[in-house]
Amino acid sequence: MTAKANSSVLKTQECNNKRQALSQLKRKKWDVQFKTKAQSEFYKTIDDHTVTFCAGPAGTGKSFISLYYALKQLADKNNTIDGIILCRPLIPIDNESIGYLPGDVAEKVDPYMMAYWQNIEKLIGKMISRVLIDSEVIQVVPLAFFRGITLDNKVIIYDEAQNSTPTAMKSFLTRLGDSSKMIIMGDVNQSDRKGKSGLVDAIERLIELPEVGASEFKKSDIVRHNLISKILEKYEKDGDLNTALFELKEQYLTSIKPNGEYKNRTITTPDHMG
Repeated sequence: MTAKANSSVLKTQECNNKRQALSQLKRKKWDVQFKTKAQSEFYKTIDDHTVTFCAGPAGTGKSFISLYYALKQLADKNNTIDGIILCRPLIPIDNESIGYLPGDVAEKVDPYMMAYWQNIEKLIGKMISRVLIDSEVIQVVPLAFFRGITLDNKVIIYDEAQNSTPTAMKSFLTRLGDSSKMIIMGDVNQSDRKGKSGLVDAIERLIELPEVGASEFKKSDIVRHNLISKILEKYEKDGDLNTALFELKEQYLTSIKPNGEYKNRTITTPDHMG
């Protein structure tokens, strides 16, 4: 678990439909404690921006904090969020096919969402989470189905975004509707796709916009088994691309004069990110 959560947050109550599940969620007493400063800063960045990018290695709590934020917004009686959308590129590791998996699209996607379901259950319990998923208050929307839709009043979480293409990322971002937030996460050191990552491309293009926030996790922020950071060090011989991405943000911030005008500057992309 990436942050301390009390899953026994509500006494056992009948929860058979959407109305009951949402009612119990709105009365929930949250007991989540951030384990690192980066987790706390990520949460605040999401709250302060319409679109938030987050890059960092596995095991740092990116997905958990995103879901925690989304569920708290859904539970808040004073805002307009009425649903949570989960999305991720369906890129199997080493091109292992999912075609053999039984069932329709939703059933094929389900194994990819296992980490989500586990985290949601940790946060709000199995009973409430199952009702909200079954009633599509929390739903998985494959990126291929995003065209032509506008997502209003939603918290939209796009995980493993390092495996998206620039075109797919553009398609995702342009689905943003009124009163919605987007959280886009990934580890660009673990891309399973050849060519430029859509996550890298989007950060380079959009990081200067005031509505866009950015957070970075480092190996020192890993809160899973302490061996993970050592394993990652052995695989990452070419430098940390996540850190290189956020050097772009620093270049941008240092290029602004006190009166808000831009200095003459050129923001360059590190050679190993091209």
